[in-house]
Amino acid sequence: MQVLLNNRRVNLGERDVLGSGGEAVVFKYKNSGIKIYHDPTPARAAKLSDLLQFANTLPPEVVAPRQPVFDMAGQQIVGFSMELAPDKALPLSHLRNKAYRATYGFNNRQVAELFLAMHTILSRLHAAGVVIGDFNELNVLFEAARPVLIDVDSYQFGPYACPVATEACLDPKLYGLDLAAKPVFRPEHDWYSFAVLLFRSLLLAHPYGGNHPQVKKLTERAGQGLFIFSDNITYPKIALSPWLLSDELGQVFHEIFAKQKREVFPLPVLGSFLQGLAECPVCREWYPAQRRNCPLCQPAATFSFSQPPMVAGLQAGEWLAADGEIVAERVFGDTVYLLAREADKAVLYLVKECRPPTRTDLFRWPPGAKFAFMEDALVVNPFGSTDLMVLRVEKDGRVTPLLKTVTGSFEGQAVFATTAHHLYRLAGGILLQCELKDGYLLERPLSTVLEDQTCFEVFPEGAGETVVGVSRVFKNYEWFCLDKAGRSALPVTPLEPDETMLSHTFKPGGATRLLLRQTRQAGLDFVRLDLFSNEGTLLLAKRFQATELDNFEGREKGLFQGGVLLWPGGKGLLKENLAQGKRSEIGAGSYLDEASRLLNSRDGLLAVTGNRLWKLSLNQG
Repeated sequence: MQVLLNNRRVNLGERDVLGSGGEAVVFKYKNSGIKIYHDPTPARAAKLSDLLQFANTLPPEVVAPRQPVFDMAGQQIVGFSMELAPDKALPLSHLRNKAYRATYGFNNRQVAELFLAMHTILSRLHAAGVVIGDFNELNVLFEAARPVLIDVDSYQFGPYACPVATEACLDPKLYGLDLAAKPVFRPEHDWYSFAVLLFRSLLLAHPYGGNHPQVKKLTERAGQGLFIFSDNITYPKIALSPWLLSDELGQVFHEIFAKQKREVFPLPVLGSFLQGLAECPVCREWYPAQRRNCPLCQPAATFSFSQPPMVAGLQAGEWLAADGEIVAERVFGDTVYLLAREADKAVLYLVKECRPPTRTDLFRWPPGAKFAFMEDALVVNPFGSTDLMVLRVEKDGRVTPLLKTVTGSFEGQAVFATTAHHLYRLAGGILLQCELKDGYLLERPLSTVLEDQTCFEVFPEGAGETVVGVSRVFKNYEWFCLDKAGRSALPVTPLEPDETMLSHTFKPGGATRLLLRQTRQAGLDFVRLDLFSNEGTLLLAKRFQATELDNFEGREKGLFQGGVLLWPGGKGLLKENLAQGKRSEIGAGSYLDEASRLLNSRDGLLAVTGNRLWKLSLNQG
């Protein structure tokens, strides 16, 4: 693709793509970014031209357009140049992910600092006559306690509307309006979204989340002001304790979400909340000092089972309780490999049934690192790096450094995968299968791939291993499979023209394979299910709107076998027969929540929840 920037020709290739959405593709060009619209229009050009008149006066944390980009004829504006967001900046949505918070060591003190900074930025935007409108968890990035705001060309100012908004963050007073017809957002609507994002980041639940016996949809509860702390609302098990809020901050949220009050979010309350926090010496979370004890640790100190808990459908036996959050797990043979963050240390557990677990202190915890197990090795990828550190794991749990290598990246994240005996990595557009041998990596090239635009997953299948991957080609995605029969294309259902893929995962299931995708279109989140035969034939394709209880995140943590997807939901395990379109619920107690991760083992079904490993079995009575 060729465009004009400052009357100079710029070549933008497939490898330069940083991200692709429903409206545009973002490229890296030298030390800048270039955003090119899929459908450039005179209306977009007019809004962009007027935005460029004052973009340099906006706060520095706002990634605003800098210069227009034209087609090769120099007649039509097709996009704009901008600064690049920091390499290590991540979407705000990460803050409501328990595994992320444990891995990165992010806590509610940092959340408060981040939102205090965001309060200042939002106030300055409003003073400049700008309203964000579509104020959501994906167009706010953060690096430590510094916010970075993106997608600025969608902001509302002057006669220009913000044409779309994410439903979960949209003020219910604007439900049903045509947002593209004219400017409808006011600063108070941004402050509502600010409150939603703050609440979710502190407690990991939406303020209208939970479960109500009659009002099932989150948007309906929002319209009726059924705040998550209201009577008849079942508080989500995945959420953090509401006692992590100070009384004063809790009252502010009550005024906004229960009484539908709209005003500038009170800065002194947020500042007082930050100043009044104390650190728990056990879990390292920060909580209001007005509480007698840490709200996260106190329940754990008094919680015990006299016998394995049994509820409708399931019995659970505790196999392990670590002293910190379990962040990585894998099963090989009769051994469960677990990695936990305990205070500032990485701790390895090897667990076998009927034997005491082996515990080994490894090293000082590397915040933000990614981990993957092999049967005799642990692979560590430091945050913001493409380095892979390979450590040997002995049968007694001892760990010794072995070697270091590198891999390729996709959207700023290192791309690699492991099986029992192999490490898979990328190098110069080649997908490599690597085997540990006498302290070295024996590498075998499997296939060429599009460099910097490819990611993949690997799973054992029969006597071999299968790779399923995707390469992004500008705004399109090309899916492929590598197995014993060679490389083949997967006929994945294409996205709608303005639909964006947010995440995906692939699950083997015996005779079939399942692709799960999380997408967003016109402010709504969707789940896509594509079911394939092992020969690559598309057997079933579904798309439906995601809800709080029927979403991608739960299915992502589940298991797939024989056409049935088993995944953790708000009330227990959900058993979903894809071909029949039927779903049943297997009750579960407090040992499972929506963030639990399921594992298959020789000994049956296992679940990781927080700092615990459970063995699950069906009740026989």
